[in-house]
Amino acid sequence: MLAQPDLEYAADDGDGHHDAIDPDACIVKLGGMFGKAFEVKLSDCGETVTVKDLETKAVETVRADSRTPLTYQPEKFWAHLSLNGKCRTLQVLQENMVGEVPMQMYGANYDVLVQSPKEHRLSLFMHPPIPLDTANIVQSPMPGTLISYAVSEGDAVEDGQELCIVEAMKMQNIIRAPRAGIIKSCKVAVGGALKNDEVIIEYEKVEGDEE
Repeated sequence: MLAQPDLEYAADDGDGHHDAIDPDACIVKLGGMFGKAFEVKLSDCGETVTVKDLETKAVETVRADSRTPLTYQPEKFWAHLSLNGKCRTLQVLQENMVGEVPMQMYGANYDVLVQSPKEHRLSLFMHPPIPLDTANIVQSPMPGTLISYAVSEGDAVEDGQELCIVEAMKMQNIIRAPRAGIIKSCKVAVGGALKNDEVIIEYEKVEGDEE
């Protein structure tokens, strides 16, 4: 196999400079393609993992407990492992069309993307998408099923009021109003399947909103 040029294993620090990335490492991005990037490398013995923040250059070594091996149950969306002597359980959802895997742990939700050093280097030439204006919509935070609505079209709601219930992995999640306003429409039928970030409810636009 031909050796790759060093540039392909480099990361831009934002100032036009490049730091070499270990070709035996992988790049893990929290937040998807344009999220925070870490260089992750498993030691030869498989007992430690070195994690380097590619933005701050901070390095941390994590000990993997060989007595509690990684257990992954894809049919149940669960992964169990032990790091630095502490047991961890993650919810690992299905990979999406761009290779991102939604993960949840202790209430934190991240779209996780794993890349080779070359893939990461090429991704630096990509432009982030224009953010979606979500001021007047309520989206599903996860794939699941819409169980019920607590509001109807035309209702006035307060900030934090219950809007609907979404079931995912046999757990029912209450979706609350992000702000006060008037409900314009309920976009998904009860019992319907939901994709991640799918619009469930739309607000009436308030006076002064741009078209």
